[in-house]
Amino acid sequence: MSENYSIHLKPVYSQTVPTPDGVKLPDGWCLSWHQLETLKALRDPSVDVVFNTAMTGDGKSLAAYLEVLQGEFSAIGLYPTNELARDQEKQIQGYIDIFQPENQPRVVRLSGADLEIYAENEGLKKGAAIASLANQREVILTNPDIFHYLHRGAYIIYGDSPDKLWNRIDKDFDLFIFDEFHVFATPQIASVINTMLLIHCTNRRKKFLFLSATPDRDLISKLEVAGFRCQEINPLEENKYQFPDNLEQEVQLKSKEWRQVTRGIALNFMPLEPSFKASETWLKENSNLIISQFQQYPGSKGAIIL
Repeated sequence: MSENYSIHLKPVYSQTVPTPDGVKLPDGWCLSWHQLETLKALRDPSVDVVFNTAMTGDGKSLAAYLEVLQGEFSAIGLYPTNELARDQEKQIQGYIDIFQPENQPRVVRLSGADLEIYAENEGLKKGAAIASLANQREVILTNPDIFHYLHRGAYIIYGDSPDKLWNRIDKDFDLFIFDEFHVFATPQIASVINTMLLIHCTNRRKKFLFLSATPDRDLISKLEVAGFRCQEINPLEENKYQFPDNLEQEVQLKSKEWRQVTRGIALNFMPLEPSFKASETWLKENSNLIISQFQQYPGSKGAIIL
């Protein structure tokens, strides 16, 4: 690539919907189409598994935990990285502060390190520590590996019933959420499917929610073959996203209460030499350009992926 190359990405708007009776939202809030459809699917007794494929930034997390925020509903969220779980913990706590549900759901984040520290501080075995945390919280945020080991019996002691821990937890929680499922490793995917089958056979009324802008069609078909009743919430296919070409179209969408998800984006590709550490060299030479972006737009975020 010998010269700069730029792509203009159109702004994206998401359709909002009237708030139905029985759904409590903060003043001035309204739901996107996919958020309400996800809530309906989770309340539908004829649906076991829900796939929400809304784009990043359109509020999939609120769609996932909206029922929890309505009160008397509990969920386990599985996240592929501890950093993502940490970010979600802050976001969910923020929702709780804004929604102010009567039961004030309690949230805990549980990584391998968190479990070690809690068990040691409380003088408990890991299995007892997990049971204690589960009994005291309405939302648990953890990773697929802990979820797998829990259902494999890794946290029980010799002589215990094999289902002593996982069966109690599966009964106590209503919803199992798999976020960013497209980045799960193959062993994690196999473990999730096996665990879903176990829960489905022992606690049939439980719900499963997959959040991913890029769903795996093969996974959906395999779950259906296994007897799961699946529903996909796809706002793009249902024309619930609009991509206006000009300011006039944006004004029209806003007048109809469509919510802006992203502004127009100028995506610039910079030419680099095909040499070792070319990216690092460019970053060092253009550090002032990067810094000025954050100085000009305080509060903005960025990422460097090498």
